[in-house]
Parts: sequence; C-alpha cells; structure tokens
Amino acid sequence: MEEKNNCKMTQTRKCLYSGEEFTPKRKDQVFKNSKNKSRYHNEKYRIKYFRVIEIDLILKNNYKILEFLYFSLRKRKITIIELLRLGFNFDIYTSSSSKNFIMVYDFVLNIKNDFVYLRKSLKCYI
Repeated sequence: MEEKNNCKMTQTRKCLYSGEEFTPKRKDQVFKNSKNKSRYHNEKYRIKYFRVIEIDLILKNNYKILEFLYFSLRKRKITIIELLRLGFNFDIYTSSSSKNFIMVYDFVLNIKNDFVYLRKSLKCYI
C-alpha cells in the first residue's frame, strides 16, 4: 500500500474568495468551503452579466407600461411627455427600422412630432 493516501495535507492555502487560510482536504481545493465557492461564482456571474440584467429590467418596465396603455386604458396615441412621466425609457428597445419606428418586443411605436402611435404586432421581433 502507498503511504501518501493515508497522509493528510499539512500545507495551508489562501481561499480564492475570502483570502482566509485553510488546510485543503483535496489537492485541487481552492476555496475554504462550498459557501465561498458559491459566492465567488455568483459574484463573477453578476459582474459579467450586470449590463444584460439591467437592460432586461428596463425592457420589462417599458413593456409593462405599453401593456397598461394598450390593454387597460386602450390608448393608441400618447404624447412622448406622458410616456416619460410613466417611466418609459426611449433609449432601450428590442429593434428599430428607422428613427421614427421602434419596437419593444411585440409593440410597435411610431414616433411622429410629439406623439407616439402604439400598435401591437402579430410577429415578435427580438
């Protein structure tokens, strides 16, 4: 029998997440515990996809506003100022065919002068 299987590791390492010293139980262990490992990877993901998450939240908010106007109030024509007051963000949308037409998922916004004409498309362009 080999003796190194019974031998415990005595060399300490620094945890990749917290920087705390620990004695590894395996030779490839880089985190002190599973909590630190999860936290490290969750932070890494959050930093990497922060902008995507931020844009998605704006799109969802814009969509909720348009749904409210279209279905609840049955509005098809609204001023740009009214949309801005409701919290609509004109900088974020799913597609655009020109500067006067923008889409938020399946809603088409036709911008003319100070008004926005709203309609729902049968096709969803993402």
